[in-house]
Amino acid sequence: MTFRSASPRSGRGFTLIELLVVIAIIALLAAILFPVFASAREKARQTTCASNMKQLGLAFLQYTIDNDDALVSKYNYGYFSGTGSSPLEGYIKNQAANSVSTVWVCPDMLVTSNATSYSAYHTTYAMNEFLTGPGLTYDKSTNITDPDSYYPRTTDDSAYYTAATDKKLRDLDNPITLSAITTPASTDLLFETMSEQGNNDKYVGYLVNGGSGGWMWAKGFWNTVAAATTYAKYAEQTPTVAYHNGVSNYLFCDGHVKARVPEKQGYNITTDPNQIWTVKDGRDGTPLSTTPH
Repeated sequence: MTFRSASPRSGRGFTLIELLVVIAIIALLAAILFPVFASAREKARQTTCASNMKQLGLAFLQYTIDNDDALVSKYNYGYFSGTGSSPLEGYIKNQAANSVSTVWVCPDMLVTSNATSYSAYHTTYAMNEFLTGPGLTYDKSTNITDPDSYYPRTTDDSAYYTAATDKKLRDLDNPITLSAITTPASTDLLFETMSEQGNNDKYVGYLVNGGSGGWMWAKGFWNTVAAATTYAKYAEQTPTVAYHNGVSNYLFCDGHVKARVPEKQGYNITTDPNQIWTVKDGRDGTPLSTTPH
């Protein structure tokens, strides 16, 4: 009986060219799929962020039920004591020191410090400045009868520091009732912000109101990084880019959350028929003042 030997090619390995082809195919697939995976992860973070804002919205509404229809005032919303207390915390029970895993914080927030005291309580959600009732500023220097008329005609970082057109409105902290809001479904309650890095870069992303830290500002509002660092330190937080693939989440006064592109430097509220900020002027037939305070 005669046996034929196996072909010398039957046990050979891959050639270098074949290996390179396989590697090239894997690299091509990775280049295609990795951005998809990154986008999917960011979408998941955006969804978590929207859920956070929704829970805060429910806390706001529960607070109004217990307080004669009045919302938490801007200052009391943004201020946390050294123990993390807040008028809304009783309805949420989800604030912890040195933690970013709470409903107060967007999952995309950048934090690089474990400092204690006031700044240890994080938040990335700021309250609409127009949601305030008329009356005296906290220093008793100005009586504001129409808060909607106190705004810079065109948004710019100098409005607070130089022109001071929005200082008085910032100093007004009277609670407003839900019934005073003409169109709650199209009036913003909370929006996403970044926090000033303070006097030390390690404080990136820390709470600003009521404690050490800087001012909160809408992420994506700035046209350039240079503009964002004129008066404060935001460079590490990509201030020209919104949190979630070009959009940020907004909580409205009726409790719903919507993703939208943030306003940019130079935004003119008087020329925007779809503005979401004022309480009644521009909403109930009363035009916005052409010469704001």
